[in-house]
Amino acid sequence: MLKTGGVPYELRTTVVGGVHDAAEIRAMGEAAAGAARFVLQPFLPREDLPDPALREVPRTHREHLEEMAVILREYVSKVEIRGA
Repeated sequence: MLKTGGVPYELRTTVVGGVHDAAEIRAMGEAAAGAARFVLQPFLPREDLPDPALREVPRTHREHLEEMAVILREYVSKVEIRGA
């Protein structure tokens, strides 16, 4: 419905190291194929996260986001990285 609805939209994912690997991003790309825009943003650990384990996960490095963007561009023409 989003792809054909005529309303501007973007898909966005916060990439978490150890969770989002190439296979996971490829699956997202397959599901989002033909979307107008897909934005990747880094995971930022904070003390107020509900899951204490995530508080110890390091910030996602820009290099990892760039690698994931290459994969997504196979499915979505406009892929952006924000906040890295």
